[in-house]
Amino acid sequence: MSDDARPPDPDSPGPVRRTPSAVVLALAAALLVLAAPVALWWAVGHQTVNDPDPDHAVPPLEIPPAVESTLGPLALVGTVVTAVLLARWTSQRVLDPVWWSVTGPLLGAGLALALVHRVVTAEVIGANIGAGLAILFGLPCAALLTLVGLGRALYLLVGRP
Repeated sequence: MSDDARPPDPDSPGPVRRTPSAVVLALAAALLVLAAPVALWWAVGHQTVNDPDPDHAVPPLEIPPAVESTLGPLALVGTVVTAVLLARWTSQRVLDPVWWSVTGPLLGAGLALALVHRVVTAEVIGANIGAGLAILFGLPCAALLTLVGLGRALYLLVGRP
């Protein structure tokens, strides 16, 4: 009988599963926190009006269209892949779920900043009232979420019993 035709041995440990290191987990979380806002920023796109001389609260960044059309889909793929990997590692108990209390607020802060940027750089005719509201509410929200995420990380790394 050939090796391929033998039934599997019930006492064998099966395939060896390699668990990612703490560095890989941290890099995946960092990639998620950085890629998701870029993907959202790209998905929202430039907000334009049909006017030859539109107004801006803040002029948009001068990013070449080729760079933007490459970076956006890559960020979207990176977001999906890292989110799936982190969720899988959490369900397999490789990643302690308490670390989502760090990743979540930092992710929310980045998403808020991506939306604020698109609102503030939108083309308008006249005053951009949305820009003022985005700055008034979006920036403090992003700052608070950043402080919560970084404070929670500091607590988990240093002060956790």
